[in-house]
Amino acid sequence: PHLDLEADMLRHLRDRTDLPVPRVLHAEPDLLVMDHIEHPGGSGWGGHLAELLTDLHGVTSADGRFGFGSPTLIGPLRLENGWSSDWASFYRDDRLLPLVDEASRRGNLPIDLERRLRNYAGRVDDDLAHGPSASLIHGDVWSGNVLASGSRVIGLIDPSVAYADPEFELAFIALFSTGRSSSATPSVDRSTGRSSSAGCSSTSCSRCWCTSRCSGAGTWVNSTARCVASNSEGRSGQTIAPALNAGASDSRWVTVSSSGLSSVM
Repeated sequence: PHLDLEADMLRHLRDRTDLPVPRVLHAEPDLLVMDHIEHPGGSGWGGHLAELLTDLHGVTSADGRFGFGSPTLIGPLRLENGWSSDWASFYRDDRLLPLVDEASRRGNLPIDLERRLRNYAGRVDDDLAHGPSASLIHGDVWSGNVLASGSRVIGLIDPSVAYADPEFELAFIALFSTGRSSSATPSVDRSTGRSSSAGCSSTSCSRCWCTSRCSGAGTWVNSTARCVASNSEGRSGQTIAPALNAGASDSRWVTVSSSGLSSVM
């Protein structure tokens, strides 16, 4: 179960941030004892979540490098982390390719798609050369990991921490539509490379990438808060690995997991 790794991540968040995570009382590989957080539930907590993540992403690594100093988890998968001086290298070597390898090992990755993902890994620097800050992220912000009381977030659990581009966090939020009923959604200010709790609008997105929902049959995209007619428009968030559609010039976005691949766009 590697529950001791989860404990390490929770302790790191408590030591370095004000994020409301439970206090670890005892941890072993197959046992984790932590404070209980009573959470009656609620709605409209997306705005408060945006504020919490804005503060979290303001915490950066001491030397500006990307990564983490020990193994972490995403769901049941163990992630072996290193340190990289640039975001593209960490994303490629410690996130994208390890998940491709694991999905391939388990026989859940079609050969053609594996080839395209590996080809993309070879040119990932072209997409991720925007010089982001090495911000501390929770790494697994979906609604099931958000404990709420009314419109306030009173706990965040099950992290998958790293010092990463904050867009990595936001693309994950977009994938799972976390807190989407709220009026505020975190965004990344492109002038600073940091998250903003102000959210994105059609005007503010001239200098930030944000998550936006298109009307009608549109899809979630990390672009410029505008509904795009085809997947070839806009810039995507890099949490999700891009792969060319078979026989098409546009791109779609897939997330790689140990159980296979699911299409986002």
